[in-house]
Amino acid sequence: MLFSIEGKRMDKVPHNDKFLFYYKQMDKVKLGLIIDHLTNIIENEEVFNSSYLPPKHWKGSVFYPIYELIQDKQTSAFFYGQLLWKLIMEDDKKWMFQQADNTLGKLYFLVKRPELLTG
Repeated sequence: MLFSIEGKRMDKVPHNDKFLFYYKQMDKVKLGLIIDHLTNIIENEEVFNSSYLPPKHWKGSVFYPIYELIQDKQTSAFFYGQLLWKLIMEDDKKWMFQQADNTLGKLYFLVKRPELLTG
C-alpha cells in the first residue's frame, strides 16, 4: 500500500492511460525481469530513492527494454517510475513517499507504525 507524506492512500498510477499504453506493449518476459528486479528491492529495502535504482546508462541493464520500446529517455524514465509506483502500491506493506531532493524521483520508505495509517 502506498501513502503520500500527508497520509492519503494512493490507489491508482498517475497518468494511468499512458502507463497502460506502454505496459501492454512491453515484451512480457522482459517486463517480468524488470518486475522481479524491482520486487526484490521492495521486499528487501526500507528506504530508497527511485532515481538511484536504475543505472545512469540503461544499456545492458534490466531496464533497457523500456527504452528500446519507448525510444525517449524522459518518457522511459517516467514509465519506469509509474511501474515502480504500481508495484509499491500493490505491496502488502505500507509505504510512504515524498518528492526526493535534487532528483525527479521519489523517496519511498516503509511506515514504521502502520497502525497509525488508515487503509
